Amino acid sequence: MKKNKFLRIVCFGCLLWIFPGGKALSIHESNLSFSSAVQVDTLPVIPFLKDFLRHVQKYHPLSFQASLQPARAEAEQLKAKGSFDPIFEARTTQKYFDDKQYFSLAGGELKIPTWIGADIKTGYEVNRGSFLSEENSTPASGLLFGGISMPLGRGLLIDERRLGVKAAVLKIQAAKAKQQIEMNEVLFDASMSYWEWFRAFHTLETWKAAYLNATQRYQATLTTSASGERPMLDTLEARVQMQNLLIGKMEAEANWQKQSLQLNAFVWDDNLESYGSLTAIQPPVISVRTIPPPLEWASSDQSRFSHPYIDQLTFEAQEIELQKQWAVERRKPSVQLQYMPLAEAVGPSVWNQFSLNNYKWGLEVKLPVLFRKERADIQLAKIRAQENRFELADKKANLHSKVTASFAVWKNYQEQYQILETLVAQYKQLYEAEITLFISGESSLFMVNLREQTYLQSTLKWIDIAAKYNQALCQTHYFGGRMISLAE
Repeated sequence: MKKNKFLRIVCFGCLLWIFPGGKALSIHESNLSFSSAVQVDTLPVIPFLKDFLRHVQKYHPLSFQASLQPARAEAEQLKAKGSFDPIFEARTTQKYFDDKQYFSLAGGELKIPTWIGADIKTGYEVNRGSFLSEENSTPASGLLFGGISMPLGRGLLIDERRLGVKAAVLKIQAAKAKQQIEMNEVLFDASMSYWEWFRAFHTLETWKAAYLNATQRYQATLTTSASGERPMLDTLEARVQMQNLLIGKMEAEANWQKQSLQLNAFVWDDNLESYGSLTAIQPPVISVRTIPPPLEWASSDQSRFSHPYIDQLTFEAQEIELQKQWAVERRKPSVQLQYMPLAEAVGPSVWNQFSLNNYKWGLEVKLPVLFRKERADIQLAKIRAQENRFELADKKANLHSKVTASFAVWKNYQEQYQILETLVAQYKQLYEAEITLFISGESSLFMVNLREQTYLQSTLKWIDIAAKYNQALCQTHYFGGRMISLAE
């Protein structure tokens, strides 16, 4: 009898060491140190969320794609500035017939566009021929000209060239906001996958410890039942418990494999090649202090709320206003005035021959009769401005409410975590006390299993809340457009 009692004490003493004090069910640490991770040559060590997001931001293909947005906008700006590039033209036209040169027209021109809408022009032409028209006649040495072409109506205040450059500046700012939006999406998806991976790992470790406990308990009951110390029913009770925990462990293993593969989709190297399986790497220990809490922006009022999406819409609104200004400008008549002083290309000081009496000028006027296209463009610009204003108001209210809601959820999970942390410790005490009673013969294996189940479920719930707490905090940053700050 004493021998059997001693055997029970030894067996269940081992279980106390494995389960309640083991790694899986006592993995909370007050600090933020990592659990030991297995280093594989081709795999990175997954660090804290901040370092993980840095890796995603640096190597993920969508991160590279997002970085192309400002580069694209800068290329568009360069293209718009190209409309102000000086243009040099050279031309020659000749006609020969019946062994005669009817005419030869040759010349060149340099046109320099300016920001005020005028074009500065200078050039040279020399024309010859037996049948040259009088309007094309030039001195034998050629004719120099230089002057200005100036819009007096449409294009005086704004034209397509200035519109393109101004719009390109706004597009660069909008592209930077779009880059932040795309990075915000990538980092948010990565963080959600990270915390699912975190939850799956610690859930699996908990089930492993519980199953190991149940296996050794089953072996102990076989021994005590064989000796007659405990009834054979205890063996069945222990076996059922062990099999139930085996099912839980197998489900946790499958989920761990799944979450590792999903997390692997965010881990790339600088050659745009994905790493292999991450199942050999462990996440950090359970804690609710792995990322900083939101700052005052999370609880600020809507008028002071900012988001890259709102910034993008704001820049788009400014661009629409420019388009509207140009549409209004096009309702004016097109009046193009040109004045060209002329001088004969003779001697070293050509411009000394300049005279107010030698010039060429012109005036061109264009005026649509009905202005239907111009009026339609103004209406479309106004409609786009209204659409932008409505979308901006909706997005601002929607995102602000989501930030407020996720911030409230985060605070709620924080309170739940603190309660569960205490609750797990209390269930552990009840479980240990029940084992003590069982060893002394004052309890049953059924009660031990029941205490173990409550302890196990509270621990799993604690792990779940720890993951949800961190996910809610990431959601707060996501809806606030500040996921990048978690990688800084």
